[in-house]
Amino acid sequence: MLPLAITGSDSPSPVPTPPDRSWNIWLDPTGAAGAYASQRGSEYWIDVSNVAMFHYSAVTGQVVGVARDSIPEQQVRASYCRIVLPSLLQALGYEMLHASAIRTQRGVVAFCGDSAAGKSTIATGLSRRGYPVWADDALVLEVGARISAVALPFVVRLRQEPAEFFGLPGRGDGSSYDLFGIEEDPVDLAAVCVLRRRAGSEGGEVIGCHRGTAALTALLAHACAFNLEDLDRKRRMVTQYLAVAARVPVFEAVVQPGLERLSELLDQLEARIIHAEPAWAD
Repeated sequence: MLPLAITGSDSPSPVPTPPDRSWNIWLDPTGAAGAYASQRGSEYWIDVSNVAMFHYSAVTGQVVGVARDSIPEQQVRASYCRIVLPSLLQALGYEMLHASAIRTQRGVVAFCGDSAAGKSTIATGLSRRGYPVWADDALVLEVGARISAVALPFVVRLRQEPAEFFGLPGRGDGSSYDLFGIEEDPVDLAAVCVLRRRAGSEGGEVIGCHRGTAALTALLAHACAFNLEDLDRKRRMVTQYLAVAARVPVFEAVVQPGLERLSELLDQLEARIIHAEPAWAD
């Protein structure tokens, strides 16, 4: 959607020097600075720590990635697909949810949640039941006459335990396992399910469907923005999520730690969300 050109650190580039205090800091799941972002008019920069600096200009419509020393092109492209492209699209008017998603006959079903909530695990589990994974960790939405999920290149990243649970070859170092996803045309967003991890619960459970303010609040809690200090873009983001909350069912599910009862949760997700009537069913 936005073409990427990769150059080495010794190549001429319009990218500025390393970020200063004027840049937005994006934290990774550990709370450390994972990336920095800056916007100046129609120019955008994203510095993915220890990987590459990315620059987008609305004039050229192209993204230039300047790789750090010795960083392989594959790693630069992975960061572009996972972090940079969805974030730039959000800045340009789309919306971005911290979510994984699957493709069903009714459309795309998204699973939002904090890190380690089980988004990728649930999407992978449902893919074993015939629902291809559509997105992992970042879902881009186009809000207009339709609420559509945008198809972008991605890989599913599973932690070691679920990778072993699904019989996928782990790396042996506790890191993630990559499983390539699919690319298609935009597809209607059929439903969103917010995952809440809760120790001590008796298995996973779909506990209901949000409406109105509760649905909007649940969506905004997992919405990602390039720059929240841009008030005009922030207002547009809220307006677009109001449209999503009004037209797309937003469910909530409790997820128990561990994988022993995953199958039961997948059964519920299929029955109450995937195969439910295209309305706010409880």
